Amino acid sequence: MNPRAIDDLLSTVLSAFYRSAAAWTPPGRVSEGTCTNCSSSLLSELIDTWRWPHDLMHDLASSLTALVGQIAESSVDADRPRPPEPDDLALAAASVRRALAPYRIDILDVLIQCVEPRLDAYLRSESLRGLGEVAQWAQGHRG
Repeated sequence: MNPRAIDDLLSTVLSAFYRSAAAWTPPGRVSEGTCTNCSSSLLSELIDTWRWPHDLMHDLASSLTALVGQIAESSVDADRPRPPEPDDLALAAASVRRALAPYRIDILDVLIQCVEPRLDAYLRSESLRGLGEVAQWAQGHRG
């Protein structure tokens, strides 16, 4: 697949991610840490996926993995259909990695501008709520 077609497909994936990040509200889909899909993804090579809400990172990492598969499948000879081989997948992953690299700053900007303020506000309010509950509990348990 030519680089322009890869960039077009990647732009579609990133556009969906940017819309999702702009609409994200905490706590999102709660999870314990980062899954192996995210921690071993192309995305994790580009940014620290563990620093951001897992639901957003997982959706983007999964979309990028699907894009790699789609590109690998397109490289298979149409006259002799077969599943993509490891070499096809490795070449497709390298193509996506190369196309994705220039978007690193854009991805981080969207996360910092759209997600971080909401996440900070949520964590601040939850911390204050938790401290209030502890104070209330302590009032009732004075010895």
